[in-house]
Amino acid sequence: MELRLPPKRILWLLISLLLLGIFFRFVNIDRKVYWHDEVYTSLRINGYNGDRAVKELFNGQVITTEEVLRFQRPSPDKGFGDALARLIEHPEHPPLYYAIAHFWTRIFGGSIAATRSLSAVISLFVFPALYWLCWELFQHPTVGWYAVALMSVSPFYVLYAQEARQYSLWTLITLIVSASLLRAIRLKTWKNWVLYGCAIALNFYTFLLSIWFAFSCTIYVLAIERFRLTKISIRFFLSSFSGLLLFSPWLFVIFRNYVQFQDKTAWTKTKEPLTFLSTLWGLHLNSVFVDLGFDLYSIFSYIFTFIFIILLGYAIFLLYCHTPRRIWWFVIPLIALPALGLILPDLLRGGRASSASRYFIPAYIGIQIAIAHLFSTKIQSSKNIERKTWSILFAILISLGIASCFIVSSKYTWWNKVISYHNAEIAEIINQTERPLVVSDDYEINTGNLISLTHKLDPKVKLLFVKRPNLPQIPQQFNPIFLYNPSPELLKALQTEKKFAIELVPDRGYPIWKLTSISHSTLERRRHFTNS
Repeated sequence: MELRLPPKRILWLLISLLLLGIFFRFVNIDRKVYWHDEVYTSLRINGYNGDRAVKELFNGQVITTEEVLRFQRPSPDKGFGDALARLIEHPEHPPLYYAIAHFWTRIFGGSIAATRSLSAVISLFVFPALYWLCWELFQHPTVGWYAVALMSVSPFYVLYAQEARQYSLWTLITLIVSASLLRAIRLKTWKNWVLYGCAIALNFYTFLLSIWFAFSCTIYVLAIERFRLTKISIRFFLSSFSGLLLFSPWLFVIFRNYVQFQDKTAWTKTKEPLTFLSTLWGLHLNSVFVDLGFDLYSIFSYIFTFIFIILLGYAIFLLYCHTPRRIWWFVIPLIALPALGLILPDLLRGGRASSASRYFIPAYIGIQIAIAHLFSTKIQSSKNIERKTWSILFAILISLGIASCFIVSSKYTWWNKVISYHNAEIAEIINQTERPLVVSDDYEINTGNLISLTHKLDPKVKLLFVKRPNLPQIPQQFNPIFLYNPSPELLKALQTEKKFAIELVPDRGYPIWKLTSISHSTLERRRHFTNS
């Protein structure tokens, strides 16, 4: 790959955006809620079994925050074998990222900042990988400059660069697979096909939904070879098969643990209204470029969705009409297949896999390349008015991205924290009291969410967890007592208990109640009233 520097003014702009992008990926990296899924990242890479954590923590005894958080940190008693055993119990998550994270935390520690910094560091390699892909695709550096500029201040990629999950790594390897495929086709050497085969295996070892991206690569090769059996198509299928063979050990793990696999992915089959899903799809598209924190059904969300659909449609049209088929046959399937692979099953069978924006990452890469090509083409137009108009539009888009990243970086929580979204605010309420006790049980997703909450709690806060159907024996010395997302059985049992008054606090939809002790004289008056 030949690295050509852009004109001086564009070079300084690109350097400035890259520096901003690096800043956004590391600033306040430990600020946001360490949410449910990240909690399970730490459990697994540290070799802890979720069932063991439940057994030790949900024991009906008053415990400290430190006793909870020890499950989130490396232990000398737990090695890589323990971590691998935990990963095998969760075959829906291939082991590559978690294996790297295991050794990373052994070197840099298990704090939130240290654990998340792995994703942030990986995200920096996305920039040269994206430039490489654009170079291989267009054989010209300009589109790569615009693509890197857009990626630098993309609020979506900034969010997931600060999350202790595999999505930055998935982005990076998807780019490497794409560029290595184009390079292998261009140079026609076996060593490049070997690189592609290894890269596609690593992609599957990072995330199972790489299957839809692999299909887009297959469609691309078949299309440019006009569905004929040529040297390129033969080498492609041999390399792909070799990659599948390299991934076969984990396929065996999935087969052996298929019941657990189905159980852990069952949430994707929960039905959601089409209006809700379609609104989310629009927000997915918006978040690649702009994320100013508008509500789900805000009119501004719909306006941005409409604008980006028009912009993307025009970008795809321009690709189709003005680039060789080897270019648009790569970009269009890259956008369409990973997106349709999520959306169509939800439409046909019912489900909500497409509600997770992070699953669309390969499609987002295609979208950003198409938009980058659109701007690079229009801004280099020979028509002065057209060039100025599109330059202003690009400046506006970049400015909205920068503003979004500033807002995202300053908050304690954001939409990607999903089921743990309110934990920062709940922790703040609890921390403001003098002798708080948090009570809960192992209802639904409480294990991960309670550990997530504990990361934000002060050491003075004490905790009391029980396994259903047991009821907690609540000591009298604590005040106030908070009840976090209780099971219906626990809530009903405590509501019938005469020693406490129960109120939802605050009345903003948070899953937390406040138990207020009732004085002895009040209890006597209640008993007298009841007997009367």
